[in-house]
Amino acid sequence: MVDVPDRDVQTAMSDREYAATVRTATFLDRYGTQPAAADQITDRAFASAPIADSDRLVRQRQGLRAGPTGLSAPTGYVVVREGWTDSVVPVASGRGLLSNEVAFFTVSDDRYRTGTARHSVVYSAGETRVLYDGERYEGLFGDGGEAQ
Repeated sequence: MVDVPDRDVQTAMSDREYAATVRTATFLDRYGTQPAAADQITDRAFASAPIADSDRLVRQRQGLRAGPTGLSAPTGYVVVREGWTDSVVPVASGRGLLSNEVAFFTVSDDRYRTGTARHSVVYSAGETRVLYDGERYEGLFGDGGEAQ
């Protein structure tokens, strides 16, 4: 049996976390060569980011999926936030902000640190990071070797 601490579903960001997410959106807008995957809260922040072409950034979003073995995403970028360790986080099961299916995940501090250490961090803005992997993500922050 696994003891999971009580956590609330994240529905908003602090001003500091939002500012870091906007800096991350700016980085991806300028330098991103592939779509990025992120949770729903980050997607909403990206959609409101004051960047030149936030519509393009949001249109290019790819699916971050939560499953029993961890997170999965297509090859490329994944935007991760340390705030995930304090909340239950929603991810859309389909494309776009208005997906009709939502899944939820949470991640421990240890799994977050281990998972981010196993991938290339190509950008960091405070507690928000952009990971890059040339292979599809499977089991990110899960028990499939991401954390021991």
